[in-house]
Amino acid sequence: MGVLKKIGSVCFWLLIVALLCLPVGLIFQISEAEMAQYEASEVPTLQQTAYGSPVQVERMDIRESITLSGTFVSDTWADMELSISKTELLRWSVAAGDQIAEGDVLGTYNGKDITSTLTGIIQDINVYSGSTNNQYIRVKLLEPVMLECDVTQEQLETIQKYDDLTLADGTALSLEYVSLTRNEDDTTTVRLSLDDGAGYQYGQVLKEFPLYTGVTYPQTLVLSEQCVYQKTEGDDQPWYARRVTENGIFIEEIQVQVSGSYDGMVRISGVEEGDWFDSGYKAVLEAG
Repeated sequence: MGVLKKIGSVCFWLLIVALLCLPVGLIFQISEAEMAQYEASEVPTLQQTAYGSPVQVERMDIRESITLSGTFVSDTWADMELSISKTELLRWSVAAGDQIAEGDVLGTYNGKDITSTLTGIIQDINVYSGSTNNQYIRVKLLEPVMLECDVTQEQLETIQKYDDLTLADGTALSLEYVSLTRNEDDTTTVRLSLDDGAGYQYGQVLKEFPLYTGVTYPQTLVLSEQCVYQKTEGDDQPWYARRVTENGIFIEEIQVQVSGSYDGMVRISGVEEGDWFDSGYKAVLEAG
């Protein structure tokens, strides 16, 4: 009986102690929860990403070319001979600069039609020379055409260096004319003759077309020209590219060597085959 009484007494005091400690425990748990609210969250790692789609360095055969713009013109002339003794009876319906076709009526003389025997653009009408032996209508013919371009000195040297110049469709060209003077923008006007039957027409314009030199570089490291850029423009200024992962995560900016642009690709060194580069940063840089 005494033992049971002693055990009951011990349990009683343990219960009292537990009741006294319970508020302290609750206060401790609440304090820990409140402190957790004010703990600094983990700072996220910031990663630079590509501005454009990642593009890979690859190896391929490329055809050397230069990019030009030009217009198809003609430098062929012909005269329609006239014999007008009384110029006061002459009535023209055309003037210098007009385009005419064979069979067109150009005017009348003494009430009779003067009919064109040529197709082209009138350059000069000479009937008032005082001699019927020197009267003519001079016409610039519309064919054959030549491709007229304004080229830089470097482009001119390339054109003069090679004999197998062609357009993308395989049309062969030959250098026929080089202006003796330079234009205001320091370019030089050249004319290139084409193979007969090329299908191009007088006045037709070709913008930023590749002119192939006939030289091929086999299995060359190339990269899209959208991936390389200069911080300062100039022939002697360095080129750069932003290396990224395949997923577009920025790794580093590196200096590269570029040697010509061909069909939107550049020959490149200072990189490894399979490397990935940012194709959008150049556009952002050029946009300021």
